[in-house]
Amino acid sequence: MGTFISHSSVGLGTWSGGLGGRIVMKRTSVPFAIGMLFVALNSQAVQAVCTCAADVNNSGILEFVDLVITYDCARAGLCAGCTAANGCDVNCDGTVDFVDVGAIWWQFVHNPGDPCNQPRGACTPTNPGNAPPCVVTYEEVCTGQLFVGTYYGNGSTCQNGQPQPSVPTVSEWGLIAMTLLGLVAGATLLLRLRRSTLPQ
Repeated sequence: MGTFISHSSVGLGTWSGGLGGRIVMKRTSVPFAIGMLFVALNSQAVQAVCTCAADVNNSGILEFVDLVITYDCARAGLCAGCTAANGCDVNCDGTVDFVDVGAIWWQFVHNPGDPCNQPRGACTPTNPGNAPPCVVTYEEVCTGQLFVGTYYGNGSTCQNGQPQPSVPTVSEWGLIAMTLLGLVAGATLLLRLRRSTLPQ
């Protein structure tokens, strides 16, 4: 009988064997294995790219009803109208919320830029009447005609229905610390200069 040889990229080796069932493992080089892993991860990353599709009812066009459907899904879990591949999770983060509403509005009014990656923060809407007391969305969506609300700054959040100010990141804290050190150093230098000019 002939010899059957097969190569597999699974694991860190290839295998070959005769039709009799004998399998011989052959180690491949570590760089080859790393390269294969990189290719696999890269292909998964390409597949995972979010298209930010706002046509949540899969009608073929973006309409105001897509916004209403996503709003109802985020507000009350009424998601039956979300028939697109990602449902009403427009920004593909695994949750339907008012950031998804913002992403749809961004496209509906033809704003430039990535509709799924805009700064967001806490908002207290006054419109419509059944809106939650605090939602996280885009500033334009909050203060514009959709929610007619108050925006509390990028990075702010909602806790127990109340807006919470944003907490500085590590880099922002570092910038604050450097600024304070600079002020202290400047004040110290100024004080020394004044002392040196005083009559002895």
